[in-house]
Order: sequence, then C-alpha cells, then structure tokens
Amino acid sequence: MGGPGSGRWPKKAPGTHLGARSKAQQERDRAELQKSRRDHAPVGVPQPEPNKDWLPLVQAWWRALGASDIAKVAQPADWMTAWIAADVLDQMYEHGFTAGLFHEWTSIVSTLHAPRFDLLEQTSAEPEVDEDEEAAEAHMDGLMLRLVEGNE
Repeated sequence: MGGPGSGRWPKKAPGTHLGARSKAQQERDRAELQKSRRDHAPVGVPQPEPNKDWLPLVQAWWRALGASDIAKVAQPADWMTAWIAADVLDQMYEHGFTAGLFHEWTSIVSTLHAPRFDLLEQTSAEPEVDEDEEAAEAHMDGLMLRLVEGNE
C-alpha cells in the first residue's frame, strides 16, 4: 500500500466510513448525550442581592437583570460575571467612562443578554423524541449504507 504522496491509499474496510455507526453505537451516543445534558450545573440559580455601595442606577440595572430572561437560566458563573459588570459600571459612573473600558463592559454584558434556553430543556426527566428527526436519521443511514455497498 502506498503512503502519503504515493497517490495510493488503502481501501477502507466496510463500516469505517464517516457516518457508519451501528444501531448500538447510536444508542450509546444518544444515551451519553442525554446524560451530559443532565450533568450540567443547576439553572435558575437565584440572583444575589445588589452591593449596597453601588450607585442607585447600578443597583437598578442589577435588579432589572434579575427580572430579565437570564434569571431563568442563570448559573453561579453568570451572576459572578454580572457582578463584575456591575462593579465596572459603578466605577465608570464614579470615575468617568473611557472608550476601552466601556467597550470591555459592553462585551461582558452582551454575554449576559444571550439567554441559553437550551439549558432549560435539560430539566425535563425524559427527553422528547423527535419522530421526524429519527426518521430522517434512519433514512440517511440507509442512503449511506447503500452508497458504501455500491462502492465496494
């Protein structure tokens, strides 16, 4: 058999092409995916109280954040990120806004206002089965099998 650059590659064994997975492997993959979804940290962690030293406007922003959609899916790291953003906002109001700091603040805040509702799906005990997706996957597996069998 030739190696790289020889123009000849060994013929692949049946079932080793991309997408060729046994039904058992597909079931193991599906079970592992469902398990990984359940292993995430809890969502909807309560928002901490605002820092009493923050300016009233920053405290109002903090309370508004807690009333927004992020509160439905927030994890401890989300609230810590929001706390840092609130601290930076407070400092900018107290000491003046700089372009670079404001840019960094908007970058931090943009991650907070992108709720990850896919995390809400993990709370259900039994995952829903999408019959159309299952049928499409089975159809594609059949097409791939016929394609491989035709190339052998």
